Amino acid sequence: DGVARTSAFALTEGDNEGLTISETDLAGNSTTITLSDITLDTIAPAITLTSSIPSLTNQSSLTVHYTSDGVARTSAFALTEGDNEGLTISETDSAGNSTTIALSDITLDTIPPAITLTSSIPSLTNQSSLTLDYTSDGVAGSTVFTLTEGDNSSLTISEADLAGNSKTITLSDITLDTIPPAITILSAIPSL
Repeated sequence: DGVARTSAFALTEGDNEGLTISETDLAGNSTTITLSDITLDTIAPAITLTSSIPSLTNQSSLTVHYTSDGVARTSAFALTEGDNEGLTISETDSAGNSTTIALSDITLDTIPPAITLTSSIPSLTNQSSLTLDYTSDGVAGSTVFTLTEGDNSSLTISEADLAGNSKTITLSDITLDTIPPAITILSAIPSL
């Protein structure tokens, strides 16, 4: 009858139906009202990754696919060169419960390998097999070329790193000459 009152309820997880408030006045008249159903949700969303997280990549944009309480979602990340630590995915449900998961560290490497020749390249040779030594990001390597008679142009060395970056260098032209010089006698040779 105009007097402010409160009533406390202990809710249980899930649907809480049939909650009532009853009041009786001094004359013995009573009233009961039934509250609308109340759902108690204290469970944070369950996040499940559905795509793999690379530890090393050469792609600066990463899209992660996952589910939140079974609903498919995606989250995009802009990676920076080097180590990317502390990347997280967070979800909040309609009841205000939230979950955050941390992704494993991701290294972004967009730099192609550095190829350095450590042997000289001849411009002219009489050897049909040519072995060239080089380093790729400081690691020693070698490659063998089989040359053909005449001009050998567009010979290349290619390397790829673990992140998928590749580098190709084109060698200077090499001429293979295996034909001995032709000797022609131009003067008469006396017999006596």
